[in-house]
Amino acid sequence: MRADRDKRRQRSRWEVQRERGRIPDGPPPSPDRDARRIGEIIPALMAGLGSAEQSRFAALDEDWAQIVGKAVAAHTRPGGIARNELIVFVDSSVWLMELARFGGGAILRKVQELFGDAAIAGVKFRLDPDGPR
Repeated sequence: MRADRDKRRQRSRWEVQRERGRIPDGPPPSPDRDARRIGEIIPALMAGLGSAEQSRFAALDEDWAQIVGKAVAAHTRPGGIARNELIVFVDSSVWLMELARFGGGAILRKVQELFGDAAIAGVKFRLDPDGPR
């Protein structure tokens, strides 16, 4: 008896949804019609969220002093990765000009050695929005 009542309730929900959505007459669709395994969905979801870039950035942040050297690391920090370009925050305009002229190529080569040529295609230097440390 309870099963009959539940079927009527489901049927009435389907009828309401069908009317609201202007769905043609017929039985409700199978609930698992578009079901996929979670293992098929996760990689695409993670790529859409940018998790690969986040993990690259975390590795950069941890090894920054070894990548650029202690002197440069004292005045810079990785700011992020956007469109396969590494953003480097610099604490003063003097360091910004020096690195933009002479340091970008060396930093790019070292980063590409670690992450591959396709992962980081360029380096941009910006004044640190948080100011000097």
